[in-house]
Amino acid sequence: MIQFTVPGPPIPKARARTLKNGHTYTPKTTEQYEIAIAWAAMEAKLVLRPGHVGYSVECHFYLSARYWSVDIDNLIKSLLDGLGRYGKPYGWRDSQVVKMREPTKHLCPKGEERTEIKVWEALM
Repeated sequence: MIQFTVPGPPIPKARARTLKNGHTYTPKTTEQYEIAIAWAAMEAKLVLRPGHVGYSVECHFYLSARYWSVDIDNLIKSLLDGLGRYGKPYGWRDSQVVKMREPTKHLCPKGEERTEIKVWEALM
């Protein structure tokens, strides 16, 4: 099991935006949070193997009152997309997550916002 923390407020997955020319993009705050997750995973030396390997994920989102109203499902989407950014060069896909262990939101003081993540291979 690998455990790591992403400092800063958890950012929910925002809908992709479409420009008048038809180009779509992910909003910058969402993209920056996903990149922060990927960096934290790299620093923790998380190994995500491609193929028929399943993973379990446990996550705790610590939010100040300002961010409390965000939907937990959109927080989970950002988290999985961040892990996907990290694992993509190795052929890993977020569809390999076979179990989410009780994702939770916790209220915390401003300045102590963070995301705590645990990842391990699931028994299949």
